[in-house]
Amino acid sequence: MPEPCCPLCQTPLGDHAGDPCLNAWVAERILGWRRASLVTGSTSDMWLWETPDGRWERLLTIPGYSTDIASAWQIVEQMEAHRTIHVSLDNNGPGWVFHIWMNHKEYAEGAQWAPLAICKAALRACLEQKPCTSRFN
Repeated sequence: MPEPCCPLCQTPLGDHAGDPCLNAWVAERILGWRRASLVTGSTSDMWLWETPDGRWERLLTIPGYSTDIASAWQIVEQMEAHRTIHVSLDNNGPGWVFHIWMNHKEYAEGAQWAPLAICKAALRACLEQKPCTSRFN
């Protein structure tokens, strides 16, 4: 399978930094947020997002899933609520590796920070095994 690329910036998943763009990809693909419309501003363009509960958010207000461990753990909880998965988070010295076992297959991603490893492993699993969120079930 070719390396998946971010739908917003086209960066390959393995190379993606923990930033608002990756947080948006996680929100859309795993947590059921919907990219609704592009708002053009004087200094930059921003997407408006509809959350699963009907609220509207701008890109920079999406939680820091890739940088904050409490936010990242919401990803695991969402996946556990809709799928049978097993997870582990290992500190491998200079960084972290997050493992997800889903449908008899392991998905593992490493990163310097645990939240980033969680995001990347969850995205890899969900991109291969669709659907991942209640919104798409």
